[in-house]
Amino acid sequence: MRRQVRCLLIALCLAASAPLWLARWLRGSWALCGGALVRAGTRVCASYAMHPLRLRFSLARASRLIRFSAWMMLQNVAVGLVQRLPALVVGREWSGSALAFFNMSKELADLSSTEIGAPVRRVLYPGIAQIADHDERTRDVLVGATGVLALVTLPVPIGIGLVAQARGPVGRGPA
Repeated sequence: MRRQVRCLLIALCLAASAPLWLARWLRGSWALCGGALVRAGTRVCASYAMHPLRLRFSLARASRLIRFSAWMMLQNVAVGLVQRLPALVVGREWSGSALAFFNMSKELADLSSTEIGAPVRRVLYPGIAQIADHDERTRDVLVGATGVLALVTLPVPIGIGLVAQARGPVGRGPA
């Protein structure tokens, strides 16, 4: 745990300082692009440093990887459409301020699942990779983890929805 925190802190410091140094050196908006590349690179390097189970590059199972990647790409496209379609409809049918309000509301509703779910998924992935050859056990672990995540994260957006009417004027300020 201590090693993971140390690696994440180092990656965070590099990712936070890189755009600043690049902005000073490049004096333009390309510093943001460079900062994003440095952030992605440090996250990859930190993940390899934290987890000894990370796979190494090999073409031994390339066909299996391509089949899996094709399904993952299809799933990511579908998830992206499902996540962005409501915002596209709101942006098309109503004003920009309605879209901003919709996006902020959606972000607040998704906050619990993203902030709680991300660390759980980061820990869960190496464990599932170790038992991937045992279909029944993998299925049980995934179902159990999904149930625990739902049990922990679902009450937060429900609670936000229940108090939104009373707390809304405080967050928006005076009319």
